[in-house]
Amino acid sequence: MAFLYTTFIAVAAFVLYLYIRYRRDPHGTLPFIGHLHHFAGRSRQAAFNWQIAQCRANGGATWKQELPGVLTSWFTSDPACIKYVLVNKAMKFQKGAFFTERTKPLFGKGFLNVSGDSWQAQRHAGQTFTTPETLSHIGASFIPRSLPVFHRALDKASATGEVIDFGNVARAFTLSLFGAVAFGAQEDRFLADFSRPFDNAMKVINLRFATPAYSLFERVLPYGRSLSADLDEIRKFTRRLVQEALGRIREEEEGAKDPRTDTELIIRGLLTSGREMDEDEMADCCLNYVLAGRDSAGDAITWMMYSLLKNPSYLTRIIAEVDSLPSGISNNDLVNHVPLLEATISENLRLHTPVPVEALQSIAQEDLAMPDGTIVPPGGIVMWSPWVMARLPVTWGEDAGSFRPERWMEMKYRPSAFENPVFHAGKRNCLGQQLAKLELVVVMKELLQNYEFEMGWDGSDRSPRRGFTARMEGGLPIKVRRREQMEKSGGASIL
Repeated sequence: MAFLYTTFIAVAAFVLYLYIRYRRDPHGTLPFIGHLHHFAGRSRQAAFNWQIAQCRANGGATWKQELPGVLTSWFTSDPACIKYVLVNKAMKFQKGAFFTERTKPLFGKGFLNVSGDSWQAQRHAGQTFTTPETLSHIGASFIPRSLPVFHRALDKASATGEVIDFGNVARAFTLSLFGAVAFGAQEDRFLADFSRPFDNAMKVINLRFATPAYSLFERVLPYGRSLSADLDEIRKFTRRLVQEALGRIREEEEGAKDPRTDTELIIRGLLTSGREMDEDEMADCCLNYVLAGRDSAGDAITWMMYSLLKNPSYLTRIIAEVDSLPSGISNNDLVNHVPLLEATISENLRLHTPVPVEALQSIAQEDLAMPDGTIVPPGGIVMWSPWVMARLPVTWGEDAGSFRPERWMEMKYRPSAFENPVFHAGKRNCLGQQLAKLELVVVMKELLQNYEFEMGWDGSDRSPRRGFTARMEGGLPIKVRRREQMEKSGGASIL
């Protein structure tokens, strides 16, 4: 009994000590757990809010984020430090073992995991669909062919009055688009055979970044066993698509089919990259591009709809803007005629960055000194968050956290890619940034000209869930009606 009493007193004293220490320095670490108490059991938005407070408390200087058993990183919001990592010392900072060991089962030898010749070849393949000619073709052909994904889902919801998750529809659209771009595949095949195992695998891979000894848990818990089955399905599916695409290209070369350059763009880019690749490496590359295209673009479209529904005055003005467009404007010229929509897209991407956290690991054998004096040891991880940086006044002013598209029309010079790293920066900058903006402009114009939207939830703020991208926690429930239905019924618009 005396032992139990003594133990209780010791534990109570230690807890009291932790409480007093936390009250004195809420930004500091606690013994044994570091900063884990700011993350464990809390939402991702709560963690972001704490990181914002940390950045402000440190005056913009880099600070050490300690998550024992998970990772220790140097968290920066300093554009000069980000440029140092991405440009000045780009050869010294790579994804590193912390990232690649956790993602290799899914990403394989794709560009998200590799460097060197393989990365260069895959980068070359991506550049083939960022030329003005290819972007023009995507805007004129690929995007219109995928828009029926939206129309089918929204027309059904309009007819039945059901509340649907707009995020699911947006990701189905971007999956259709990038499946066609990468593989020349039909949208129905992706939705039927790819989405479920891919989403399941992503959930488990995401858990690895927040779970100490994740391999042990995967061996003993059911989700670990299901991961193997899901990965097997994904590999078989993507390899089959690569084989079919190569077969079509081979038939063109043999004269059995007329030559084409408007489909299987990633596969064709890999074949002209100058690097010999087997089918497995090609499939990994295509899978990485589909991940980047489906999830990041789908999330951007979802957050765009959320921003408009939360700020109906802008929704009203943008509908008027797209309704007043002259006829005959091509999708690729559209952005030049919708200044408010373009500014709203930029503001939405600023506040709701599709990839909200970035991190690179030092592969140097020596300490590296960043511009603010922070010393990064060998193997050290430097982390930054566009989501956090967007809410800091140093670049965006005291209204940094406010949704105000006009700021993009007012600014004389736009922030650099290091001040606003929405699309990464340096040699690994996002190749798809122009395509993403094209998608957003065309999709929002198409949807707002044809449908009326309203909230299908209680109007409370939505937050991102944990993962590589900023997928919305709980989705985005919406109600929708065809605009001609509103006019015929005399129903009141939400505007």
